[in-house]
Amino acid sequence: MTNETVVMQELILLAAAALAVLLLFRRLRLPATVGFIVTGILVGPGSFGLVRDPEMVRVLAEFGVVILLFTVGLEFSLTDLRRLGRAALVGGALQVALTVAVVAALLALAGWHPAQAVFVGMMAAQTSTAVILKLLADRVELQAPHGRLAVGVSLFQDVTTVPFLLLLLPLGRWLHGRPLLMEEVRGALPGALAVVAGAGLAFWLARRTIPWLLGRASRTGSREAFLFGIIVVVLGSALLGSRAGGSLAIGAFLAGLLLAGSELRDRIAAEVLPWRDVLASVFFVAIGMSFEPAVVLARPALVLASTAGLVVLKAVLALVALRIARVPRRLAVAAALTLAQIGEFSFVLAQAARPHGLMEGEVSQAFYAGAVFSLLLASFVQPRASRWALALDRVLAGRAAAVD
Repeated sequence: MTNETVVMQELILLAAAALAVLLLFRRLRLPATVGFIVTGILVGPGSFGLVRDPEMVRVLAEFGVVILLFTVGLEFSLTDLRRLGRAALVGGALQVALTVAVVAALLALAGWHPAQAVFVGMMAAQTSTAVILKLLADRVELQAPHGRLAVGVSLFQDVTTVPFLLLLLPLGRWLHGRPLLMEEVRGALPGALAVVAGAGLAFWLARRTIPWLLGRASRTGSREAFLFGIIVVVLGSALLGSRAGGSLAIGAFLAGLLLAGSELRDRIAAEVLPWRDVLASVFFVAIGMSFEPAVVLARPALVLASTAGLVVLKAVLALVALRIARVPRRLAVAAALTLAQIGEFSFVLAQAARPHGLMEGEVSQAFYAGAVFSLLLASFVQPRASRWALALDRVLAGRAAAVD
């Protein structure tokens, strides 16, 4: 067979496997995100090996990450951030900081390298906004107080992905015994200032050029011209972000952020969202293909500890953060239970960290196992979050009354 025939055959097998798994997950009322990960596990080299060219899937997945970060920037302007309210902003910031600090401290005490410990803490701090939105929408709880609070905190976590991506290089150097010494910092300072100045100039130019370009494309009245204008903006910004020393994802995020206040925002979103859904699905399939079931089956205790640790620790730390932010106890418990799972941007960080050696061996497999099972548990925990929060509130109120 020709190379084109092989690629077509593998894409058909991949699509067919995804369809079968998604139909099953739909019947079981499980998140589609987990279905795509399971599809990747089944077709990957660790299971049936139906897709023999994982690199093809990874390339498509990279485009998925670029589109995903572009839409985050597009849908989340600074004005939106202010509208989340004090509870979501303070609670979100505290939840992220506490999760990174506590997870890193626990893993460092367990003998992990501090760089890897901090990185796993960064991944654990993320929650799946897509899964939360789906579960809350199914129960008509998006406008409920705990639903709005959980979504606000989760969106805040999404934004932290960008600075976390910037930290991967220094963490990788630390892991391999090449910390950034003061001499290196001083020697690199002129070049860094030049890069910052160049990035600032590029940002200034992009702020004027990108809306102008898409405005011209829009005024042609041609949907095709507008779509190709979007492609040029997204891929061009991603490439510039990578060339400037960042990453493809960061460049795409900044392009989305520049267009967040544009009058064309809704039209751009309408054109991009179908592509995002398809390519983001491929991204989750690629995550599943990196999963090795044999390793997990050989270490069931590791899988159990990873899942329990991620779910319980996230719920407890989210509750502590929200209570510090002065959220009422019952509302804080319901929101914390909703946030007790791992998100899609954790997988973005995991993929981006591979070249830096931060996701290798048991680190990667333990995280993938815990993340997948945390998403499965979310479909069981979230629908009961309000009921459990009410029950706990009554128990604690009864005890307080008994003491009085």
